[in-house]
Amino acid sequence: MGLAVSTMLLAVWIIGGFNVWRKWAVFFSFLVTFAVLGYAFYRDFTFLGFTYLNSTVYFIAAIMLPEPKTSPVMPWKQALYGAFAAALMLVLQNYGVSYAELFGIVGANLFNAALKWKPAARVIPVT
Repeated sequence: MGLAVSTMLLAVWIIGGFNVWRKWAVFFSFLVTFAVLGYAFYRDFTFLGFTYLNSTVYFIAAIMLPEPKTSPVMPWKQALYGAFAAALMLVLQNYGVSYAELFGIVGANLFNAALKWKPAARVIPVT
């Protein structure tokens, strides 16, 4: 019952509220990367069933990662951001790190900050 309710609420969020942010690249790149790398790590199709039935994965992909203040605006950066988060989460989970999901989000936010970073302009003194 709980899975059905959370899935319905998530569907309402994705259809109704998610479209406003225009962060589809984050959502799909996270889910695809999570599934592909999950299969590569575990070599088992049951992992894919868990991936798409686990509400935590959808919560991270649809709510935590596309949050407007910390996620990229450009679609190609969104795709990199989502893929990086999924890859980091799976690597951390594979090594048994507790709270790998949270560290994946933090790592993705640091990755986004690195994408935005530009070196400071050098000031050449005039003599």
